[in-house]
Formats: sequence, C-alpha cells, structure tokens
Amino acid sequence: MKLITFLLVLFVTLLVHCSAWGETSKTDSDVNPDTIIAKVFDKNIVIRDLNDTQLTILPGSYLPKPSQIDDEYRYKVMRYLISQEINLALDKQCNVSVSTSDLEAYTKFMSNVMDDFKLRHPGDKMVELQESSIKSMGQSEWRKHYRHKCLYEMYGGAVIFQQASPQEPVGALKAHLGKLTREGDLVIMRADFSQRFWQYFKRKHSFEVPSEKVDFSQPWWMKAKH
Repeated sequence: MKLITFLLVLFVTLLVHCSAWGETSKTDSDVNPDTIIAKVFDKNIVIRDLNDTQLTILPGSYLPKPSQIDDEYRYKVMRYLISQEINLALDKQCNVSVSTSDLEAYTKFMSNVMDDFKLRHPGDKMVELQESSIKSMGQSEWRKHYRHKCLYEMYGGAVIFQQASPQEPVGALKAHLGKLTREGDLVIMRADFSQRFWQYFKRKHSFEVPSEKVDFSQPWWMKAKH
C-alpha cells in the first residue's frame, strides 16, 4: 500500500506540481508589456514575463501559442517565478546543501522502487522517464525537505498532507510569506492574482498532520517502506 502511495506522490510531483483554478480568462494584449505585476525582493515580474511562450518551467504544462495564453497560464508563471526567488533566498538563509551521500541515498531508494515497479508494470515508459530524472529529482526533493525543515523550525504552525508533499508546513510558509510582505519583499500588484495566491494559505485544509506526528528529521520518502 505504501508503495502505491509513494508512486502516486511521485507521479503527481512529476506532472502536476502546479494546481489549476477555473477562472474566466482575460487578455493583457492592450497593456504595456513592462507593466509590473509582482515584485519579489529586487526582481520585478512584468507582463512580458508572463506572456513568454518559450517557458518550459511548468511541470505537466504545454507550451501555448500566443493566442492561447490566458490568465491561468500567466498566474502559474507568476507563482512559479515568485517561488523560485523565495526558494533561492531560503536556500541561502537556511544554508541548504545537498551532499553526495544525500543523492546516493535517494538514488538507492528510487532504484529499489523502480525495480519493484518494473516487475509489476513491465514495459511501462513512465519508468524510463523517472530513471532519467532521478538525479535532478533527488536535488529537488532534498532541497525542498531542508527548506521545509528550516521553515518549520522557525515558525512552527500547521503541517498538511499533500500528494506532492506529504509534510507541507503550510503554516510556516504562510508566516514566512507574510513576513516578506510586511517587509516589502513580496508585493503582488494585480488584485485578482494576489487573491488567488493567498487563498491557498488562508483556506481551511483537510488532512492536517497531528503535531505529535510531525517529523522533519528525514525526508518523507526515506521513511517510506516498499
């Protein structure tokens, strides 16, 4: 059962890292492309950034034609660009570093999982994709773990179970983003995008992890048994 849960989490991590909202599309075609939509630290995010059809940054997303760009795409790009800047700053603040032994542990674990999966699903092409991505996935998973551990130690707060992140410190994330906002390091000028951005952190979440079971001593996948 835990193997199935792990594979489901892995699949979602690869393909659906960004959630979708259904909202009426608008067009920014008549707006100055240098109009600032958001600011994070010293980086301005402008409409031109959100209209870039060459981006391959959104997991599981398509590369839209210019005529297909809508607010759903723009919002996801904005949120990705914001998260990238904040994660880089957190990596520095928390002294995040992924060691060779970290990557070896992740590679060993993933190899065991993939061997098991191959026996159950021979010829599945998804396995080939995962094997070619293991190293970069290992870097990403370890960095996310270290950032989440650091945030939880700083702020505490609610931790929730998510398919793509079984221990997500949503309370600590909210507190940190609030701190950046108060200090002027995070500003979202466009009102509807700002509302959508904060909605995730303000809403009531299901599957909150009991405080006594929160444990960031190891990544979740190091504790999984297959």
